[in-house]
Amino acid sequence: VQRNCHRMLIDQRKIGKVQMQSRAWLLVTWFPNARKQLGDSFNAAIMVTADVRQKTGMQFLVDGMKRASRFNLKFFTDRDQALDWLK
Repeated sequence: VQRNCHRMLIDQRKIGKVQMQSRAWLLVTWFPNARKQLGDSFNAAIMVTADVRQKTGMQFLVDGMKRASRFNLKFFTDRDQALDWLK
């Protein structure tokens, strides 16, 4: 996580199967480090996969991050709309 990074485009359209330990790492390791480095001023546009199981898993993670911070995380299916939202 870089300092002074306040916007991010996350493209998960081709993510495939995500192991539970990877999701746990995101919540236990990455997220606390990101909060420490970025504070709560952070926007992420997430390009979602068409896979319903992966989409549901990501929604669960995002909901947890939103409850634990003021990160502004939003899902998109259109890349141009996601980039416009990040401006």
